[in-house]
Amino acid sequence: MYGDEFFFDYVNAMELKDSEVLPKLLERYQPGWTLLRPGLPAVALMDRLPGWRRLYADKTAVVHVRDAGK
Repeated sequence: MYGDEFFFDYVNAMELKDSEVLPKLLERYQPGWTLLRPGLPAVALMDRLPGWRRLYADKTAVVHVRDAGK
């Protein structure tokens, strides 16, 4: 649906196979929020990325939002 390049970038970003992929995707697509599965390596990176904060987490999902003004 989104093409092979996007799919493989997404998989690499979620598993942190390359720690630069997730920040690049966030910069390129400018999402206002993310919805991730707990335990994904990307969740720990999102917790540390400047301009992002964890809004919600439970056993099913982790939501990060872009900080206002960033």
